[in-house]
Amino acid sequence: MIIRAKQTNLGLFPFFFLFFTGLLLMSCQAPVTTAKTSITTATALAIDPISATKSLSKPPSVSTPATPITSMTAQVTKTRSSKRDPTYKLTKTYTLFEKIINGIVYVRVDYPASYFSDGIAVSSVVTGTEQRIFKTNTGEILSRTPRATVQTANSNITSLYQRLPLDSIQKYMKGNGFSLATDSNSVLTAGFPNTSLITQSSPGRSVLSHKEYFDLTTLVKTGSFESFITPDGCTHIKTEAIAYQAFLGQPVPTLITNVEDIHNPQRVDVSDRKLPRIDDLSQVPTMSAAELTQLKTDPKVKILKFKPIIGDPASLDDTITTTESYANVVTNTVADSIFN
Repeated sequence: MIIRAKQTNLGLFPFFFLFFTGLLLMSCQAPVTTAKTSITTATALAIDPISATKSLSKPPSVSTPATPITSMTAQVTKTRSSKRDPTYKLTKTYTLFEKIINGIVYVRVDYPASYFSDGIAVSSVVTGTEQRIFKTNTGEILSRTPRATVQTANSNITSLYQRLPLDSIQKYMKGNGFSLATDSNSVLTAGFPNTSLITQSSPGRSVLSHKEYFDLTTLVKTGSFESFITPDGCTHIKTEAIAYQAFLGQPVPTLITNVEDIHNPQRVDVSDRKLPRIDDLSQVPTMSAAELTQLKTDPKVKILKFKPIIGDPASLDDTITTTESYANVVTNTVADSIFN
């Protein structure tokens, strides 16, 4: 019998339990436990860089008065999950600061102590010429790296977030082989030409299609689509959707969702698998922590922890969902000194 532990503060949810009376009849996969990111502050530079330029979703009405956003701070939470393996759930939260200083976008990210295995809070500051990694509490510099592409002052940068010049963008696309189509909702679909797909490809991926979506009414990007093949024969289809909130009349993205469907032509031999197939977590009855503790005291019951596989156990197909959400957004209050 398969039982799913109820989600509690005890962290039992990531595992299913298989109960046997008498002899244990089969082996199992080792359980996966949740751990802190296995990197130390000394290797903090390996953290994914934070881009100061973000895609925008459908903003407030164009007629809404807008004030330039010259700085912003927010709590950013990133999540990542797998459809095939429901035990895989990753959540990371950090504080983001952005500001335009003398025509250059400065970015600071504060990672909490819980982010790292050694329990030391770390900050990253990106300026026009370098990236500095340092201990948040003491200011001790861990690394200082020149930027490969130096950002030069641009007097045209007046707001971190604003609507797009879609007239100019469409003109460029028409002259460079993009396929353009507009639907009844005034959404522009821009398909990249083959020459661009070749440029986007690499030894690790061959891009088949890439599309960007824009709202012609509110002058913003609303999402994207991309498909590509990797050398192992897997087909990846990635879709992006972006939600927003209005701040000072400007469109600021507050939720970016990416879904990547992966089709793997290889299959796993499960001819000796004894576990029943699970197509949905709701098919599995739940058990409280107290009930589980009571069962553990029964000498006739053998308990086996294992990682559940959702769907066909022989299939290596998966869907990876990542989200990037912004909370506690505050505009035009960040001091220059935060980047020192």
